[in-house]
Amino acid sequence: MTPGQEIVILWAMKAQRIIFSLLLTLAGVACGGGGDSTDTPPNTDTGNAVDTTTAPPECNLNPMGVFTTSVADIIYQNKTVTGSGTHVSGDGCLNTANLVFDINGGCKLSLDFSTQGGQWALTAATFDADANCGEAFPDSAYGAYQADMAASKASLVDLPAAVDNADAANSCLTGDNLTMAGRLQLTGPDTLTGWLTNLSLKGALSSAAASEGSCPETPAFCAADEECGEDAYGVSCGECAEGFQCTADSVCVVNYCPTTAPPAFGVNEGNTAEQIILKDCDGNEFKFEDNMCNNNATFINLFAPW
Repeated sequence: MTPGQEIVILWAMKAQRIIFSLLLTLAGVACGGGGDSTDTPPNTDTGNAVDTTTAPPECNLNPMGVFTTSVADIIYQNKTVTGSGTHVSGDGCLNTANLVFDINGGCKLSLDFSTQGGQWALTAATFDADANCGEAFPDSAYGAYQADMAASKASLVDLPAAVDNADAANSCLTGDNLTMAGRLQLTGPDTLTGWLTNLSLKGALSSAAASEGSCPETPAFCAADEECGEDAYGVSCGECAEGFQCTADSVCVVNYCPTTAPPAFGVNEGNTAEQIILKDCDGNEFKFEDNMCNNNATFINLFAPW
């Protein structure tokens, strides 16, 4: 072998080693390894990290009954309702709630409740009337309504004492009959009165824990001096006995109207006077029944025999 041939062979062997080394390096990069990578701790700050957060439970509600209005009943029975609320962490009592009833995506009734003065109170309410409200609802009253909060009053009633898991960040409030009571004065294209007494929920309401807050109580309905009619929540306080009628102050009084009602006609104190027609100073007729029916009165008849 000549010196020239030996140099060529050595150069070829060295070139092979360089090529082989490059191939190993490229293979290591392609596989994610190579070099000093084995000494570096794996990167755990990736999107594949395990999420240890507990998923919120699935809570489903079903509406029951009707929303009664002064123009028609809105039948929400077995339609759609979405709801959410908050509960006091640890105690588990619900202290806020938002409920939205709808029929086929329309005719939405939205109610917001919270704790005020230690009791449940309605804080906001809206109603969107459209063709989904049913054939009985007049199209002349379609449109967006908002509750006059100074004239509206409502409350949640008969709720379970606590959510299913009082210590969880998210839980369900489960009950067979989550009821409401309230009367809404709604203003919009028309003026409507709505009653919540016949509207209720069945199932589970989704609730998130709140670090602060107090447990609300259900307000008392029908005060001791309210004998009849409705209280401020639209709850019936009873009916009057036969021969009596309910006043605006929810008190039963003797019904003297019409004049055929008991007690019998007579001229003694406490009797019902028959229709008396007199003339005023201008000669116009004055009928007691039309002007003073069911009002106490003293009638003095003065005359002179000349």
